[in-house]
Amino acid sequence: MKKFLFILGIVVLAGGIFVGGMVIGTQLDFMNAMFQFSTLDKALVDASEVFQTVSYLDNGESKNARGWLNLKLDSYIITIDQFIKDCPNFETREHAERFLIRVAKHRQKYPSKVSLSKEVPDYAGVEEHIQSILENVLEQEGK
Repeated sequence: MKKFLFILGIVVLAGGIFVGGMVIGTQLDFMNAMFQFSTLDKALVDASEVFQTVSYLDNGESKNARGWLNLKLDSYIITIDQFIKDCPNFETREHAERFLIRVAKHRQKYPSKVSLSKEVPDYAGVEEHIQSILENVLEQEGK
């Protein structure tokens, strides 16, 4: 009987802590405020990237705009490659693979005329890594 009361007390205490946390969290609106900041930050970053691209195009600097967009695409390729292996959702993984295949075929047809590794020596390894990702995707498609 003592064990039962002890366990019941722990369960009631845990429930009280949970409910108290929910009430306090709701009152302070903690999660919503946290989400708003990250959403605002992402919107600012995305807007500045779009603005930079539009500025290049408006100034007739299509080469810079293309380079800027390719750089952004490179970051997405690396991110997708890092997360695709551990993605539990088959449809998402399949969609990501199809997307990378499209990018790889496009890059074969329209290779970049600008190499950032000439301007930023540390970027040479990144370009090689991206190239290997795209080559691996095309090899997997052939199998």
